[in-house]
Amino acid sequence: MAEVVTNQWYDATIFKPWRGREVLIELSNGERCTLIWNGIYWIDPVNYVRQWYSPLGLHPAYFYIYERRVS
Repeated sequence: MAEVVTNQWYDATIFKPWRGREVLIELSNGERCTLIWNGIYWIDPVNYVRQWYSPLGLHPAYFYIYERRVS
């Protein structure tokens, strides 16, 4: 498995972040949101299950693992 590092965009059809990590997602229509990869499928931060393919045909195309700001 290739190493996935922070602060870089990845193709979500090839790579996945580590389980439980919230990442910035770019959907197939260009919209962005944050999702969590739970090891099987994407979920949002309040655990609403995202299907592999939504009714609109949207799916995560890219993800970005960002560094969280510590204050």
